[in-house]
Amino acid sequence: MAVISLITFTTMGYWQIGEILEPFAWPRFLFTISLPMCLRCKKRLGHSEARNRLKLPSLEIEPMNDTISLRIALRYLMMGVLLFLCCPWSWTELNAQITRHTLSGYVRDAAGKEALAGASLWVPEIQNGTSSNAYGFYSITLPSGTYRLQVSYVGYQTQTVQINLDRNQSLDFALAAANDLREIEIIDDRVRRQAQEIQMSKVELTPQQIQQIPMLFGEKDLLKTFQLMPGVQKGNEGSAGLYVRGGGPDQNLILLDEATVYNASHLFGFFSVFNGNAIKNASLTKGGFPARYGGRLSSVLDIRMKDGNMDQWCAEGSVGNISANVTAEGPILKNKASMIVSARRTYFDLLTAPLLLSASNGGGIGGYYFQDLNAKFNYQLDDKNRLYLSGYLGQDKFYANTIAAGLGERSNASLGWGNKTGTLRWNHQISPMAFLNTSLILSDYTFAIRLSSDFDNETFDLRYNSTIKDIGIKADLDWLPTPQHKIKAGLQSLRHTFIPTAFVLKNSIAPEFNLDRVAREYSLESGFFVEDEWSVSERWLLHPGLRFSTFQAGTQTYARPEPRIAARYLLRSNQSIKAAYSEMNQYLHLLSNSGTGLPTDLWVPANQEIGPQFSRQAALGYTLDLPRRPWTVSVETYFKHSNGNIAYRPGASFLLIDPEVVVDEQNVLKVRWQDQVVTGSMQSYGLELLIQKHSGRWNGWLGYT
Repeated sequence: MAVISLITFTTMGYWQIGEILEPFAWPRFLFTISLPMCLRCKKRLGHSEARNRLKLPSLEIEPMNDTISLRIALRYLMMGVLLFLCCPWSWTELNAQITRHTLSGYVRDAAGKEALAGASLWVPEIQNGTSSNAYGFYSITLPSGTYRLQVSYVGYQTQTVQINLDRNQSLDFALAAANDLREIEIIDDRVRRQAQEIQMSKVELTPQQIQQIPMLFGEKDLLKTFQLMPGVQKGNEGSAGLYVRGGGPDQNLILLDEATVYNASHLFGFFSVFNGNAIKNASLTKGGFPARYGGRLSSVLDIRMKDGNMDQWCAEGSVGNISANVTAEGPILKNKASMIVSARRTYFDLLTAPLLLSASNGGGIGGYYFQDLNAKFNYQLDDKNRLYLSGYLGQDKFYANTIAAGLGERSNASLGWGNKTGTLRWNHQISPMAFLNTSLILSDYTFAIRLSSDFDNETFDLRYNSTIKDIGIKADLDWLPTPQHKIKAGLQSLRHTFIPTAFVLKNSIAPEFNLDRVAREYSLESGFFVEDEWSVSERWLLHPGLRFSTFQAGTQTYARPEPRIAARYLLRSNQSIKAAYSEMNQYLHLLSNSGTGLPTDLWVPANQEIGPQFSRQAALGYTLDLPRRPWTVSVETYFKHSNGNIAYRPGASFLLIDPEVVVDEQNVLKVRWQDQVVTGSMQSYGLELLIQKHSGRWNGWLGYT
């Protein structure tokens, strides 16, 4: 029975199935791949019996032609593989003769009870293991017996326990931070070694490493740290944007507790919006994207905030060269509910205000500041349910106010931008083998210009706003039926509201030129995915995945499959070769006047005239973990091609203002952003070298691109 799910798609190459497959004629290569599977099916079940169990309509074998591309056929072949991996028949048949039990629980920090994402759990007796998910949950199903379980995490002391698995059990681990990273004992070379992992093109920062991030003007900056990684460029001086493997800043998906951050810079890119005191962990994925991620072409920066200390209240603060910050965290109900609040503000404007006031003889004041606030609350309902509520508020503002009392003139000017995010999450452990996370997500990015003046009872007022707002829901399921399979599936839907040009101009001197324009656009972006990390053997590890995304804007609808696959082959226990291929679609565009990531950049949706961006990326790499040493060396090469990229036409302005433009009777400008851009394609390729030292008195990395 297990083979039926695998051949469902591949054997379709032998038959035409009504109107469903009529547009597709499968290439001959799929006939070759399918033939051994079909013969196996006929041998086990008989041709007619196989057809009856598949419940297919009347079928006839027909030869195939070459009217469709190899890429399309690979997509359907991958869907067949995924059905095989996810089909319950497979587990029922394979496990029917073996008594198995499940060990599950959470891995947390011993001091503050913070969940540790990606902690390794290794069973030496079977030379296999698992890892905790983003919320610290793990699950492993094994035959009845006695095992040793080794639990490890970078920067923490390794724990080893012996378990007698004669029934389903729940066991939580609290790892203690290592006082001296040099004293961490690597019990087994396989524990937390990168050569064993299938994910490539990924860089992670753990809580311990975040605390050690070098400071610029007293500020820990995650984005500056990731800009030092191979394959990542920082762009122009003072830019906080990431240019990953040839892509632009708009092609990076930046997530803060699952909510999208559309502009991650303070002070035009000299600082990022992420307060290091509030961040638990962060990871940057440059390629080999798992199917759970979508919506961007170049990278995924996934950042998680701290949950808050469950044991005791504590606070810390600092005063730097340009800003001050304070963080407080602690239990609301001990071991039941906790919270964390972290605030930061620059004080440069407060120091310069008296000087500016004195220099202008009391007639003017101006300055710049940025501020942000991170807050998170979590509540453990019971052993299987937990709620999280997190939010972020950030703002940058330039301002200048002048008063000329003798002339009766007053003017005010300001320029500002800011992000707001909010996430409400519910974690639910369905069973010892299944874990569900459901999230309600809000995101808001606004850029605004204001200029007003009064002179002899005459007024002039100019306002310009650009906004993108998201509201969405997301559900992710982790299912771990056996140690050989880690299956993830989920869906997401986001409603985007765009105000790319909100422009107001009021002039009492020439009222006929008064303008009031607000352009709103709405879209719906959805997607669902399934992926499986499959341990085929001790040496082979496969990670197939499929994401299907849709996008609706006005009357235009896009629906596209995005296949992903990754493989790892162990040469030795500390050496591996990795390969990955992924296809991505991006339905949002960024209109940018320059490469500095200025907040005047405008987000707009794909539509009938300007389609989405699309990319394919393939990567091949080699990873070496030095035996009994905390050193890792990795070499990767990649090739990426994308199309649908847009840029402003020469001379186009983000204000969309042109004195030659005719204004109709309602004073509405007849200029659209679609008329201001051109489209093109891009390809990039390269070689990346990364040498990392994970622990010890001296640690860090050396990269070359």
